This record gives sequence, C-alpha cells and structure tokens, in this order.
Amino acid sequence: MSEISGERSGIGSYQGDEPSPGPKTEALGMTTENLSAFYGAFKAVTDVDMEIRPNKVTALIGPSGCGKSTFLRCLNRMHEVIPVARAEGCVKLGDQDI
Repeated sequence: MSEISGERSGIGSYQGDEPSPGPKTEALGMTTENLSAFYGAFKAVTDVDMEIRPNKVTALIGPSGCGKSTFLRCLNRMHEVIPVARAEGCVKLGDQDI
C-alpha cells in the first residue's frame, strides 16, 4: 500500500459523526457581457464575453499584465474599491446583474 492512498496515514478515515447537510441551494453560473475595465483612461480589459458554468473549474491563463487579475476583481466587485478604476458592461450571477 502506498502513502498516497491515505490508508496508512489515516487520511480520509472516519472520524465520528458527519455534519448534517445544510439547505440545498442551486449553484449559479456567472456570465460577462461586453465587460471592460479601466484604470483612469487606460483600458486594461476589453469587451469580454464569457460564461462560467456552475460546479466547473475555470482557469484564466495568459501572460503577465494581460488583465487576468483585473478581470477577477471585476467578477468579485473588488475593482470598484480602487479610486481611479471603473468597469463597464455586465456581470451576472445567475440572472442577477451584480
């Protein structure tokens, strides 16, 4: 047996009562439509249309400085806390424009 399986190390072994399941909620996807992000007059992200499916892994891959982090800040609304930054377009969580 290998250590990776966890059988020797006890990883994943039963540890007692399992937590009760919480209320069931439907997973929501995200959609961006014509999303652009600006720092002052500089347009850092240009017209992104993207669907992020619920319960799936999505990776943003690109070179340094291409706007990956700026795009993520737009999705979680952290872009708007930067004084000179603004976003245009639409970001939806499910059907709600956030």
